Amino acid sequence: MPGHRCGITLCDAGPRVRAVDFLEVLAETIETKDPSIHGHSRRVSFYADALAVRAGVSGADLRLVRVGAFLHDLGKVGIPSDLLLREGALDASERRIVEQHPLIGERLVKPLGLHPSLVHAIRHHHEWWNGRGYPDRLSGEAIPYAARIVSIADAFDAMTADRPYRRALPRDLVLDEFAAGAEVQFDPELTREFVALLESREGEADLTRLAEQPTGREEPVRAALSESTGGQLRVAPDPR
Repeated sequence: MPGHRCGITLCDAGPRVRAVDFLEVLAETIETKDPSIHGHSRRVSFYADALAVRAGVSGADLRLVRVGAFLHDLGKVGIPSDLLLREGALDASERRIVEQHPLIGERLVKPLGLHPSLVHAIRHHHEWWNGRGYPDRLSGEAIPYAARIVSIADAFDAMTADRPYRRALPRDLVLDEFAAGAEVQFDPELTREFVALLESREGEADLTRLAEQPTGREEPVRAALSESTGGQLRVAPDPR
């Protein structure tokens, strides 16, 4: 599919091995700070994988989408827990603090030797199609393709899981939110593919339940980083 080739080449074997343990421990640390997001990274990776496959992504590109999705919220390790766990809306100054997490995540992974395209997926997963996201206010196809996939997967998990500031939304409302968010928050073509996935025969099995089941992709970071790969690789806008 045009536009999805990321040109990703992973770091050399030594740094890869060291990166695996560091990234997995860090991801688990974030989820211990906020029990309401337990399993969030793995679910987002699962949803991103499902969407990417439907959009025609395969091979090394697909593995790298899964990794970017798994690592997208690493930067929350640097955000005060009281903000992440706060019930109700954040004020403007608090939002600005939480909105730093993509930049913190980028700073954490850059020294590990990962290809810039994967780092961009972490930095840009909160950009909006209409240019009103953060941190760089990118718009349209200027947003890296993997980040556009992760954005949809992340929003789906946020809508379908209970959070301290909001209960999970019913399926019909989730579909309405994606319809409203296409060409506003989300890539319209990818949004159509994801909604079609949810409404397809496969979607009837309930993606949210499938995401919780053990699969051969239990450890997306380890699986991707342990291989020598190369390749051309209106939702409530709470930043948490």
